[in-house]
Amino acid sequence: MASPEISLVLEKWLTSWSLWTLVKTDSQELTKLYGLYFLNLSRNHFNGKIPESISDLQQLESLDLSENDLFGTIPSGMSTLNFLSYLNLSHNNLSGKIPSGGQLQTFNPSVYNWNHDLCGSPLQDCANKTHYSQGANEEEGKGDWSEVLWLYIGLAMGFITGFWMIIGTIIMKKTIRIACFRSIDKVYDWLYVKMVMCSRRLKSTSSRKN
Repeated sequence: MASPEISLVLEKWLTSWSLWTLVKTDSQELTKLYGLYFLNLSRNHFNGKIPESISDLQQLESLDLSENDLFGTIPSGMSTLNFLSYLNLSHNNLSGKIPSGGQLQTFNPSVYNWNHDLCGSPLQDCANKTHYSQGANEEEGKGDWSEVLWLYIGLAMGFITGFWMIIGTIIMKKTIRIACFRSIDKVYDWLYVKMVMCSRRLKSTSSRKN
């Protein structure tokens, strides 16, 4: 059974813009919620940083802030929530090192999922994460340079091939040049006839269906 004091504070919370708005004010009223054990603010599109005042809820056993738009670091004071047995901070934009000590290292790594810039136990070590990011950027840069290099090589080869084809055509003997162009004309005529015949067949088939 909640005390009148807790009920009064909850009433103020519920009549305000949102529960999260009051949490972010770091007001003294938050510290009066000494009997609050469960806090679920998931899937509310809340934004901003997790306030330091969250650590004043020392009796908190369950905290779910998942699927919001929270950013910044996890407050160091959260490591003092010794009774916290359930935590979910996944699907946010949190960053930095997870505070050491307390309960925060004992949770399954999945509670921090989809916070790509978070590091520290139980996730990847921050030093390794930095090294990996730098290595990935270097590899990406090498890949981009390789693509540009091959592009220029391809353009150069195409230019050289086309250039020598033109020069070769010019310097060929007249009879060979004439024979070459006649062959090209024959191929063109053959393709044109095939296209016309195919078009007529399609029109004939279409008219029969209609």
